Amino acid sequence: MRPVFDKSKSSRAVGSSSTACWTLPPCQVTVRPRDRGQFWGEVKAKAEGLNDGADAGAGHAVSGVQPVPSRVPASDPVGPTGQDKTGAAASSEGLQAFPDLQGATHNTYQPLAWQALAELRDAVRKYGLGSAEVMQVLRYFNASLLTPFDIRSLARALFPLVEYDFFEYKWTQLAGRAVEWNRTLGPGDPRRMVNIDMLMGTGNYTRAEGQAGYEPLVQEQCQQTGMAALVQTLQLATPQQPFATIVQGVDEPFLCFAGRLNAAVEKQDMRNSPVLCQWYVARALSGVHKQFPDAHVYHYMDDILVAAPTQDELLRIQPQLLNALHSHGLQVAPEKVQQQPPWKYLGVKILEQTIRHQEVQFVQSMKTLNDAQKLVGVITWLRPYLGLTTAQLSPLFELLKGDTDLKSPCELTPEACKALEEVQQAVSASQVYRIEPSIDVTVFITTPDLHPTGIIGQWNDDWTDPLHILERVFLPHQPHKTVTALFELMARLIIKCRQRCLQLMDADPSKIILLVQREEFDWSYANNVSLQSALEGFSGQITYHLPSHKLLQVGKNTQFSLRPKSSQEPVQGPTVFTDGSGKTGKAIVTWQDGSEWQVLESHEDGSAQLAELRAAVMAFEKFSQEPFNLITDSAYVADIAQRLSCSVLKEVSNPALFNLLKALWCAIQARFHPYMFCMYGVTLTCQGVNPRGLKALELWQTDVTQVAEFGRLKYVHVTVDTFSSAMWASAHTGEKARDVIAHWRQAFAVLGIPSAVKTDNGPANASQKASDGEQQPRAKVRVRNLVTKQWEGPYDLITMGQGYTCVSTDTGTRWLPSKCVRPDLQPQRQNSADRQGESRDQLESHQVDESSSDHSDDSSTDSD
Repeated sequence: MRPVFDKSKSSRAVGSSSTACWTLPPCQVTVRPRDRGQFWGEVKAKAEGLNDGADAGAGHAVSGVQPVPSRVPASDPVGPTGQDKTGAAASSEGLQAFPDLQGATHNTYQPLAWQALAELRDAVRKYGLGSAEVMQVLRYFNASLLTPFDIRSLARALFPLVEYDFFEYKWTQLAGRAVEWNRTLGPGDPRRMVNIDMLMGTGNYTRAEGQAGYEPLVQEQCQQTGMAALVQTLQLATPQQPFATIVQGVDEPFLCFAGRLNAAVEKQDMRNSPVLCQWYVARALSGVHKQFPDAHVYHYMDDILVAAPTQDELLRIQPQLLNALHSHGLQVAPEKVQQQPPWKYLGVKILEQTIRHQEVQFVQSMKTLNDAQKLVGVITWLRPYLGLTTAQLSPLFELLKGDTDLKSPCELTPEACKALEEVQQAVSASQVYRIEPSIDVTVFITTPDLHPTGIIGQWNDDWTDPLHILERVFLPHQPHKTVTALFELMARLIIKCRQRCLQLMDADPSKIILLVQREEFDWSYANNVSLQSALEGFSGQITYHLPSHKLLQVGKNTQFSLRPKSSQEPVQGPTVFTDGSGKTGKAIVTWQDGSEWQVLESHEDGSAQLAELRAAVMAFEKFSQEPFNLITDSAYVADIAQRLSCSVLKEVSNPALFNLLKALWCAIQARFHPYMFCMYGVTLTCQGVNPRGLKALELWQTDVTQVAEFGRLKYVHVTVDTFSSAMWASAHTGEKARDVIAHWRQAFAVLGIPSAVKTDNGPANASQKASDGEQQPRAKVRVRNLVTKQWEGPYDLITMGQGYTCVSTDTGTRWLPSKCVRPDLQPQRQNSADRQGESRDQLESHQVDESSSDHSDDSSTDSD
C-alpha cells in the first residue's frame, strides 16, 4: 500500500514560519497484527527516513519525529530478505534480525523490533560484553527461532574483528561435534543429513529464506550451536576477574601490590591461553588441510603430528606446513622436528607398526587421598594401552573409598600393591597397533568377571599376530544404578565403542562380535530398549563367536546368561510366603508341606525393607534345588529380586543392605531352577466389574452421524473402542448395510477385530447382510516368530499390501513383513477359506447390482 500524509495542518519546517505541504515517495509496508498506534508510528518514521534524501536540499524536517535511515551500512551483512524486503524496521545503526515466524504451512520472517537491537547495543556500551544485562537481552532474542543468518548478524554487531574470528572458530567446532553426533541417529531423523554448512549458514546455505525452511529439529540445532558459540565467546571476551578492583592498599607495599596484580594477570592468562593457542594454530593449519586433503594433520596446542600415505607426499607437505606457521608468526625449533621412528607425541612412542606408552613414574609412597587420586588418574589414562581387566584393577579403585578430604590418610593395601606391580609390568610389555586402512575394524565385546570390556581392533589371518588391538574401551568401575542388567551394560559399551570409532575413523565398525548365545541375544534385543538404541542405525555385521586368541580367551571363562531365570507365570513347586517387620526385626518364611505349615524365622535389625530382604534370602537358600513360587507384600523385594538374575550389583554405602543384596544375588546366580515372584498386595487394586470392558478389542460401539459439509459423503460412520477410546471414522454415501460393512472392514484393518460390537437397532445394523459381513470367517495364516524362528498361529488375516501384512493375534493387531506370513494349509481351514472367498464374491456382486440400481455413482465412493 502507499500511504500519503498531508502535513500542511500540523507540521512546520524548522527555521521557517510558513507551512509546507509534502507527499511521501512510494513506500510499500507489510502490515502485521500488532498495536495500531505503534504500527503507524513506525510506518511514519520509515517513510520520513525514505524522504530524507528528497527533502534535504529544501531543508524540510518534521519536529518531534526521529528520522530512521533507510539504507544499511556496507559493513552490515544483514539486509531485508524474503517478504520483509520492504517492511523491515531498522534502528539508527542499521541493525536488523529476522526470527522465524512459524506458520501453518511454512516458516516466514518477522522483523525483530529495532528497539530490542538498540537496547542490546546500549547494554554493550554501558555494561560491557559479558554483563548480566547483555545476557538478559540475548535471552530475549533466544526466545524466538533464529536462523544462522540472524545469529551471525548479532555476532557482527557485538564483536570486533578478533572476537568475531574466534566466534566463527568456536561455532565451527560446535557444529562439527553436532554433525558427528547426528550420524548416530536413526535414518528417519532429519538431522542425520545435516552438515556443517547447514548449521552455520555457509556455502550453499547462505540464503535466509532457505534457512527458514529447515525442519524444526534442524532449526533448533542451528540455534543451539550458534547461540552456544556466541555465549562462550562472550565469556572469553570478558575478564573473569576485573583488574580494576585490584587496588593498592593504604599500608600495602608497592611490591606486594605488584605481586597480587601479576598473579591475577597470570591466572587470567592461564585460563584463556590454551583455548586461544589451540584456535590460533588451527587457523594457521587450515590452508594445509585444504591443500593436502588426503594427509592427516593433528595438533594439540603446539604439538603437531603429520601423516601421509607416502614419504614423497610427506616431504611435499613439510615446506608448506612450515611456511603456513611462519606466516602466522610461529617458529618451529629444528631440533624438535622428528622424521624417523620412534615419533614421540602426547606421551606415546609411535613406531612403524605399533604404539607404546612412554615411561611413566608412579607414586612410590602414598600417604593421603590426594596421592591415591593421582595414582588412579595415571592408571585410568593408561588403561586403553593396558591389557588389564576391571577386576584386576579393582583393589586400586578401592583406595578412593572413605573420607573425601584430600588430606585424609590413605595407604596401599597388599592387594593394591600386587595390582600396582601388574600395572607396571603391563606398561612395559603392552602395546597397541597402528591402523591398517585396507582392513576392516572390528569391535570385540568380552565380559571378564561380569565387567563388559570392548576391544577395537583388526583381524587378519595373514598377519603373524592376527589380532591388532587399536584401543580398549572400559565402563566405569561401579555401575550408576544399584542393580544394572548385564545387557544394559553391554548396550552402553556398544554405544561407547561406536562413538570412539566415529572419533577415530569417522565411521562405524564393520563388525561387532559378542560373546553370547545368539538365541539369548535375540531375546534380549527383542525385549530391551537399551540394546535397540545401542544398535540403532548400525549397518554392519553382528556375530556371536570370538576367534581363538589368547587376548580374547579371558572373557570365555565367565559363564552367564542374558535371559532372566524368573518366570512370569507360576511354576510347578511349593508356594512360599515371606514377611518382615521393621519394629520387631522378625523375618518369617512359611510354606505348606503336605497338611502342615512349616515356618522359618530370623532376625534383622533396621528397616522393614531389610527384614523383607532377609526373608527372601532365607527362602532362596531353603529352596535352592527346586522351583518355587515366592509370595511377598514388599514391592521393593519383588522388583529387585526379578532384576538380580542376570545383573551386576553395585556396592552401596549401607553395609547391612549390601550384604543382604549380595547374598540374594549369589543365591539367584547359583540357581538352575526357575522361580516366580508375586506380590499379593496387588490384588487389592484389581478392578471390579467394568461395563466398558477390561481390555482393548473387547467391546466396540458404532454409530452414524451426518455432516452436511461433506456433500455426498455426508454419512460419517464412527466406531469407538470403549476401553482404550481408540476411534475410527470413515465417510460414505449412505447408511445402508454395504456402507456399514465397508466401514467395519476399514476399522478391522486399523484397530483389529473386536469381541463384540454394540450398535443401534437401525435397519442397516440389524439386517442379516450386516450380521453376515461382521461374522464371516477370515483367512487363516501363520506368522514366523523372528526370535524363536518358529511358525505360530493360526491367526486371522485382516489386510495386506505394500509388502506388509496385518494379522489379528491374541495380544492385538500386528503388522509383519509379508515374507514372514504364509497361509494355514490345513484342510479344514482351507475349506473355510474357500467358503469365505465365495461369500465375498457374492457380496461384491450383490453390492455392484445394488449400487447400479440405487445410485449409479455410489460404487466409486464405496470402494474408497
